[in-house]
Amino acid sequence: MTFWQKTKLLLSLRSAWNQAEEELNDKPHTPMKLKPGITTTEFWTTIGLGFGGLALSALGMVDGSYAVAAATILGAVYTAARGLVKSKAQ
Repeated sequence: MTFWQKTKLLLSLRSAWNQAEEELNDKPHTPMKLKPGITTTEFWTTIGLGFGGLALSALGMVDGSYAVAAATILGAVYTAARGLVKSKAQ
């Protein structure tokens, strides 16, 4: 690709970016509606993975300390993700 072709491509991308930005700025901002945490997919995924780790530990397939560590990490990640979503919604 030559220098001029690259320049032309960049200018066309800039034009498309400006058009998209104008359309987004024309629409009024509407805050996100938050679902209760218990109804989110992330919550149930965290619960399922936690119980999966518990089951693997109970069956002797995984050491209990690994299951506890995994459950702790899952809880922390879920809490952080939920906090980010809530902070962006306000």
